[in-house]
Amino acid sequence: MAVKSKTQTFIYFQACFCFNKDMEMNKPSPIAETHIRNVALDLILTILMCGLWNMVLQHYQCKTLNYLLKEEKYSLLKVSIFSILTCGIYFIYYEYLKASDFAKLSGSNDTSDPILALVLSMFGLNFIYDAILQTKINAYLASM
Repeated sequence: MAVKSKTQTFIYFQACFCFNKDMEMNKPSPIAETHIRNVALDLILTILMCGLWNMVLQHYQCKTLNYLLKEEKYSLLKVSIFSILTCGIYFIYYEYLKASDFAKLSGSNDTSDPILALVLSMFGLNFIYDAILQTKINAYLASM
């Protein structure tokens, strides 16, 4: 088990709770409630529920990316309808789009993440890339 430094623990604690000027604890911040997720638990639930939990993850990732991009770009309803109409081809594009938007948002010029999302989605392993993306989102939000 890895030991976290005091700085890492404080950053995580800051991400989970907001403080006022007097350092009194207020209610948990919206970031902690809806955007930072336990990746290991989500992977286990996705596998145990034969992929159905991935729809919940897609909902939370849509909300998180909309929050980070400050626009309503992603909608689970739209993705679901277009994925059904195109027999899953739109979902592959959607995973690629999520990866490229987050790469732009985080300031990364690396094109390997969108390509990895594309390849994993083509082989039906999109839940693996969703876990990778959620890990990156958690790190990004903790550094804000």
